Amino acid sequence: MGMVKKNRAQVISEYAGIIFLILAVITAVSVFLKRALQANIRDARNYMITQVNSTYAATQSGTTPSGISYEYEPYYVEQNSEISSRVDDQADFTRGAGAGKATTSYNETTEATSTSRQLPPGQGSY
Repeated sequence: MGMVKKNRAQVISEYAGIIFLILAVITAVSVFLKRALQANIRDARNYMITQVNSTYAATQSGTTPSGISYEYEPYYVEQNSEISSRVDDQADFTRGAGAGKATTSYNETTEATSTSRQLPPGQGSY
């Protein structure tokens, strides 16, 4: 009876080891597949840009457009904000014959001005 439990535990641990090994292989292979896919996308992009540049150069007497670049550059936004706030708080207490009268006046004004513009490629500040 003790031998059966020992064999069963050994089989379970062997299955766990095999599952772990399979997961490790899948993880390692996925890294290489991701790199291969990224390389294919990069090659396709470079091929398309080369074709556009050569076609443009053939039709426009040798000048290529300056707006086509090989690397993506995000557009940056320049933003300026100005916020001003003004608070007027006034409290009055008037005593009467047996009771008093309390009044509170609270006035708050907030003004915000924001301007933003999209910078052209190549002039980002990051």
